Amino acid sequence: MPERNPKADRRIRRAEAAAPEEPGMTAEPTAGEKPAPRNWRRDAAQGRLVAGSTVVFRRTFTASDVEEFGRLTRDYNPVHFEPRFAALKGFPAVVAHGLLTGAMVCEAGGQWAWLADGMSFRFLRPVFAGDTIECRVTIREVGERGRARADAELTNQRGETVLRAELTGFLPVGEDRTLLAEMVADGDPTNPLGERRRP
Repeated sequence: MPERNPKADRRIRRAEAAAPEEPGMTAEPTAGEKPAPRNWRRDAAQGRLVAGSTVVFRRTFTASDVEEFGRLTRDYNPVHFEPRFAALKGFPAVVAHGLLTGAMVCEAGGQWAWLADGMSFRFLRPVFAGDTIECRVTIREVGERGRARADAELTNQRGETVLRAELTGFLPVGEDRTLLAEMVADGDPTNPLGERRRP
């Protein structure tokens, strides 16, 4: 067992005292309401992520996102860049990369400090620049040593499911959680999505 750190223990107690009561859940805003502050990393640091924990978030994809993803991955398939080729495939416009859309699950995983060891995607409908995608990630099980399984469902602004994913990996335990609690107590300076930086 690692040696206790009194400074870290105080920070963990301070973070726990400031935490919301409901474990592992992030409230969904109603129409016209601002989203609730995200406590995802705090939930992970406090071991509050359990089977049934769910997060929901949205993103609108732009043509620039598609171009940048193509540049980063070197995936220049013409279906993503050439309208004539997209039309030959039956699409009304160029299509966003499936993995660009699928990568939305990384927001939840990154905030939870989830160490992924498997991802399986089913691409069900195309996503186009201008589409707003809602991503819902639900933890299905958490086992020994933080071994976990989660599902994700991504829907477009019309409510159509565009992608489903199955995710496996490890949630933080032990020293990982202690360090996450210290990071949160210090303002989580390496995390641009941290609680103190969100609207």
